[in-house]
Amino acid sequence: MDGKPTQVLTAYRLLTPTSASPTTVPGTSAIQLAVKAGAAPNGFKFAPTVSAWANPNDVKHRTRSNAPPVVTVSAKPSYNVRLGNEAPSENSTNLDYDFGDDQSAPNASLGKRQGVMSKILFGFDMRWADRDKGLKGIELPQGDVSFDLTVKNAWRDEGASANHAAEAALQPYLWDVGVIDGGMDSTQWPARRQALRDAGFIPRYDSYGMADGLSADSASHTYGNGRYSITEKRSAGKSVYHITIHDYKVDASKLPTFGAARIPGTQCATAFMDASCTDLQVGEVSVGMLYLVEPTEIQGKSVPDYYGADSNLQVVATDGNLMASSATGQKLPAAADASNQALDSDDRKSMPYTMRRPGSFAQEISYSCQSDPYALRNGNDCGGWTRPDAKSGTDSNLQGASQRIHTGSIYHTSVEDLPVLALNLVTFDPASLELRGHVSNFVRSGIIC
Repeated sequence: MDGKPTQVLTAYRLLTPTSASPTTVPGTSAIQLAVKAGAAPNGFKFAPTVSAWANPNDVKHRTRSNAPPVVTVSAKPSYNVRLGNEAPSENSTNLDYDFGDDQSAPNASLGKRQGVMSKILFGFDMRWADRDKGLKGIELPQGDVSFDLTVKNAWRDEGASANHAAEAALQPYLWDVGVIDGGMDSTQWPARRQALRDAGFIPRYDSYGMADGLSADSASHTYGNGRYSITEKRSAGKSVYHITIHDYKVDASKLPTFGAARIPGTQCATAFMDASCTDLQVGEVSVGMLYLVEPTEIQGKSVPDYYGADSNLQVVATDGNLMASSATGQKLPAAADASNQALDSDDRKSMPYTMRRPGSFAQEISYSCQSDPYALRNGNDCGGWTRPDAKSGTDSNLQGASQRIHTGSIYHTSVEDLPVLALNLVTFDPASLELRGHVSNFVRSGIIC
């Protein structure tokens, strides 16, 4: 580099006869060498020099050298924003959020507002549209990265097909911003952080296909997650959040290979790597979580009282307007939507919430895990069936041995959403499992109630 050697690599290869050269000495051999220009910027030039000699080399002038033409690195920016979400009814409570507790935080002048909390995950990555290409040819980002997150709230009567007219008073308000999962300890505004704890928020222990911003596990977190600045623009039909990522750091050798919830026994997370866990295909640079308060009160009335019916809220979040530059100043083309991103199929998330008038009730089916703190309602497996070592669980046993089966209910929700009656169902294959002894409420169809 700059006319001076910066790295010397020595390798040995046993020469064997070929059809063109039946003897090795004397003879001719050809060796192809590939040089990996990891994280080199676009336009970077280098000139490898290759030398070869026989071993032992007891005859002078047996060394041969070759200097190929100067190599110029070709790289360009290919970046992506993706969204993950938790439904606002998960681990959320319809309560009064006091925006005035922290005068330095957003919307401090609002005072107390009744609502539910939405948590929207966003990640900024390096990747190609075709993941099989890996990260080759992508130039590292440099400088501030910004994008818009648009959130629209639409209310409708339960069972209705049409939404009510959009109301500015029912569009979301920015509450806080932090990192993935249980990152309440790293949100930007301390009083808001404490309010999350008071509301009963706990770490979720789910990765949603993203690494953590602050995990102690180096393979599960971003190298330098950066910090965020956010502006909010509200209107009758939506709230737009312009998010800027500052001061992030990228080290191509330290990109995460696991999600925030690292599953025991796995070699990588396929959200980032190929199925064989050998090639990194998505390079996560920064990940964050936006906390929004979705108003549930208008003109002094709850939404169901205001509309005169039990009500469904649909929160729809989309991202777009990504602006980013590479290390050599190459910019992404401007686009108000997600068309300038590597992928445009991961830029929309919707989250439901149901609010009812006092005295009403409804029936629902919830697939959940049975052991705290793995009490999720998103259908994910966290009881140990596909992870036999998780929390000392097991999904296997010796033939003829006894196996205890247990079921129960855990609810992380507001008091008003607690069930009047809960029924737990467990299914099993009667050809593989025979029940012994007394079992209450056993039904021979293979269902335990």
